[in-house]
Amino acid sequence: MKKFLICLAPALLVYVMVTIVAATSSSGDLMLPFSIGLLTLGAVVSGSFVAAYVYRKVEAEKWAKILVGTLCFLGVTIAYFTVSVAGCCGLALLSETLNR
Repeated sequence: MKKFLICLAPALLVYVMVTIVAATSSSGDLMLPFSIGLLTLGAVVSGSFVAAYVYRKVEAEKWAKILVGTLCFLGVTIAYFTVSVAGCCGLALLSETLNR
């Protein structure tokens, strides 16, 4: 449960930041690079946790464990980043619509 919260924290922090910037109608010039950095950090941490778990649980030769772990890392990292960016964009569009 602790690892799950560690993986989820960067995305939730970015969602809160987007909501606050949208609610205050400020420019948020530094928000985009900081948000992308946080989402990237969350994706890498999440992918690392999953890759380490898969590496420990797979019973195969070492090269196969490394290959499966690397593929899981790439898949989880891309999925995490894609879903979190889509959520942020959706939240920003929704707040922009409500502010009109």
